[in-house]
Amino acid sequence: MDTLQFLHDYREAFGPKGALPLLFGYSDQPVAATEKIGGCFFKGLQAARDGVPVSLSAEVIGCGGGKLYTGFSDMPERVPRFVSLKEKYKETPGMVAEYVKSLGMKRAEKKYLNFVRIDKAETFDGFEGIMFYATPDMLSGLCGWASLVRLVVVGVIYRWRVGIEVRVAQDDHGVRLASAPFGKEWQREAAGSEANDARGGQCQEVSSVHTMKR
Repeated sequence: MDTLQFLHDYREAFGPKGALPLLFGYSDQPVAATEKIGGCFFKGLQAARDGVPVSLSAEVIGCGGGKLYTGFSDMPERVPRFVSLKEKYKETPGMVAEYVKSLGMKRAEKKYLNFVRIDKAETFDGFEGIMFYATPDMLSGLCGWASLVRLVVVGVIYRWRVGIEVRVAQDDHGVRLASAPFGKEWQREAAGSEANDARGGQCQEVSSVHTMKR
């Protein structure tokens, strides 16, 4: 399946107003000249959502955790304290350190991590995953799509992880977040979702990341 066929199926399933997903993957060369992003690199992905490709690297990402989870650096010394005492993801810095160690993350073998909106790519070649931005109804549809072609009780698995780590993490299996196949012709290993409640109230949109099945 090429990107045009996928877009046709996606629009058929979710209508013309559904936010287009982003393809992501590592490469030796950037697909775009991206300025350094101070703080969390999530905000830099808005450009990709608007149709402008984004190429992340150790030089572009300003967040130590972002560099860690994308595989561009080892864990900075301050990360366990920041994640525990500031972000409150774990009770103690020691728990953070043990948790990160247990993930078995690997360093990226290539210098750049590219994000491209799917309609800006002619092929899936060179990409390792797809990130959806979805309303709750769309997320329900994606979960149904993920279970379409397999007789399994659990077709989608969501693992609890720190914000950045939900999106992209390097472990012993490469770039992946969870294990479940994506439905239809385009089977893939799927990850779960994280609420993106920008309005501080009801959940308006979530993001769902799927890593392509090798």
